[in-house]
Amino acid sequence: MLHFLSSFLFWIAAIAAIYFWLPVSGTAYLIITVCLAVFLAAAYFFIKGYKNGITKSFAYFIVKLPLLKKFNGTIRDKEEFLNDVDKNIKELLNNRPGSFLAANIFELLSRLIGTLEFYFILIALGYSPTLLDSLLINAGASIISNLLFIVPFEVGVKEGGLYLTLQLLNFIPLLGVYIGLVNRIRELFWIMIGLLLMVFTDKRNTKKEINKVLIDENYIV
Repeated sequence: MLHFLSSFLFWIAAIAAIYFWLPVSGTAYLIITVCLAVFLAAAYFFIKGYKNGITKSFAYFIVKLPLLKKFNGTIRDKEEFLNDVDKNIKELLNNRPGSFLAANIFELLSRLIGTLEFYFILIALGYSPTLLDSLLINAGASIISNLLFIVPFEVGVKEGGLYLTLQLLNFIPLLGVYIGLVNRIRELFWIMIGLLLMVFTDKRNTKKEINKVLIDENYIV
């Protein structure tokens, strides 16, 4: 849920950067102003909802969408889990607001640092992007990916989002496909690291459980 909120905060930061550092025409100015208003309203809505619990109601809203109705039974089976999530997020926001703020700041910083990935890829391809270009590429592709969240594994969505965003920023649009592939290779690399850590952790926990059983058996004997 914090990750979801940070998405809107990141997009708000990107629009603020456009206001300050890019010359914007009348029509474009109107569009980004509307987007800013929508993102601010969404961020306010989620913060307000966190105080009372929003996870369960949001999950039930999602499964009303045409392509997701088949998951309605699954959501009902997970109702207790969703209640726990709401309880935890309410406790965090209402009783530990400092921790809630810090978590969102770190999440937002991670997205800003992730912007450097696009910066270095474009430099490797012989271009001279600015950090603002990289920020807008990241934000634009992220918005499109979230709008089309129902597509499994974001197949084609990330590449299409990058294609459109690069075109709007006057880069060669086909670069979006290449950047998307590099991005997925990076994701696969860290997924492999995560899976290896899970395997080693599981083995270590299994050894601890075996040792505990042996100790208990010796104690019983």
